[in-house]
Amino acid sequence: MTREAGELRNEAVDIATRVNEGTNISTVAWTGYQPPPDIVSWDTPSDDLAQAGAPKLTSFLQNLDAASHNPDHTTALFGHSYGSLVSGIALQDGASSAVDNAVMYGSPGFQASSTAQLGMTDDNFFVMTTPNDHISNYIGEAAPLHGWESNPNEIISDLDSAVPRYRFPHLQTDAGLTPIPDYEYKTGASGHSEYGGDAGERMTGYNLATILLDRPDLSVAKTPIS
Repeated sequence: MTREAGELRNEAVDIATRVNEGTNISTVAWTGYQPPPDIVSWDTPSDDLAQAGAPKLTSFLQNLDAASHNPDHTTALFGHSYGSLVSGIALQDGASSAVDNAVMYGSPGFQASSTAQLGMTDDNFFVMTTPNDHISNYIGEAAPLHGWESNPNEIISDLDSAVPRYRFPHLQTDAGLTPIPDYEYKTGASGHSEYGGDAGERMTGYNLATILLDRPDLSVAKTPIS
């Protein structure tokens, strides 16, 4: 996880240099909670460990915010797998006051049916799910049955439009080009564990880096038909 955080910072610095943003960027791998030993083997999915860990994450984020000497700093929260459930609970319990952007990936659910419930908006809260991530696609589909609110990958249609969209804004995980001129082609991520690895090579790493930079306008969005 620490290596992935370092790779993500390097990708963010590379992007920032290309688009003339500041490069005073830091990443932290927070592991201050106890995850379940094996999310796949749960007989009955439980949020007990997430409920226990969320206050610690909230405290960490608020203390980090208070300790900053830069009034213009921004903070991005990234939650993977069960960590996204911890993050979702923390955001609802006050952490959103210290978070400018958030991405949940490989998520089985994060106890929300809207970004507003998380203290966020559709402009600063995002989800990433690879097509063959069995945790997010299968356990996530059952999130309402667990009491974890909506499926993080639910597709809905607005009453005034027949165009389908994700309930929560999604970012691309497949291979493709970025919107930055002359920037390299990015490879796709696969399964449940590739989101954060090889950040400089993968589309997922690129997207996380743009959100870390507080530049969601540079991210590559995903729609149900893309």
